[in-house]
Amino acid sequence: MSDGAAHGDDDLKSRIAVLEAELASVRRAHDQQAEMRERAEHEREQYRKLYMLVLYELERLKRQLFGKKAETVDPAQVQLVFGQVFDALARAEQGVEGAQDDVRAELEKLKAAAELAKAEAEANKPKSGKQRKGHGRRDFDNEQAPVVEIVLEPPERKLPGGELLEKIDDEVSEHFEYRPASIVRVRVVRPKYRRPAPAAGQSPIAIAELPERPIPRSIAGAGLIAHVITQKFADHIPLHRQQEIFKRQGVHLPRSTLANLVQGGTTPARDHHAGDVARRA
Repeated sequence: MSDGAAHGDDDLKSRIAVLEAELASVRRAHDQQAEMRERAEHEREQYRKLYMLVLYELERLKRQLFGKKAETVDPAQVQLVFGQVFDALARAEQGVEGAQDDVRAELEKLKAAAELAKAEAEANKPKSGKQRKGHGRRDFDNEQAPVVEIVLEPPERKLPGGELLEKIDDEVSEHFEYRPASIVRVRVVRPKYRRPAPAAGQSPIAIAELPERPIPRSIAGAGLIAHVITQKFADHIPLHRQQEIFKRQGVHLPRSTLANLVQGGTTPARDHHAGDVARRA
């Protein structure tokens, strides 16, 4: 073989080696691209799963934190509560390292807060063990009205042999009743006694002191004066209507007398108020 032919073979071999090296480089680049593409697909799938998980958790936590009508919650309130999760989710979308872990950590914080709120709500619920009352029933035990008990015995109880009936229980029902207020005439009797041997300067007559009344020499006691004043200023019942009310109860109290009761009964309060004003001045 001539020198020219040998030289041509060497050149061809070198060119083949170069092409093979370039082909191997292209193959390595292709493999790297495929690996990067596969990694990107995997990360995109992981991000999609994380996004769906966040949406599910946010919806569930909204209902736990805000109740069944969470769809009506103010968006600003939702942003305030879930702001940290949204920020972490945005960083994860940008590919920031560790952002996915931040999203999961923020979700765990919200889960803990929701469980705590649920536990507090359960603790504040009324005890289910209490006996539920029927619809429309009132709890009379919370009222402060005096209790008048009426016992109704069956007719058989009054018949011969009724004492043989054996009592097994009580059927109790309650209702409110109104008993009109009444005005009474109070007669104060003070017996007089003669002392058999009075001491020097001592009266020979022993008698109790007359109880003091708010208005001296008045025909009204403290209870009647307080009732007239309360009816006038608290219940807004004028004196002429009060006069008619007392008349229906069998007592004639002129309007002028009622006016005197109002004036005399409020004088101590006005004097006390005037004294307070003078002391502060």
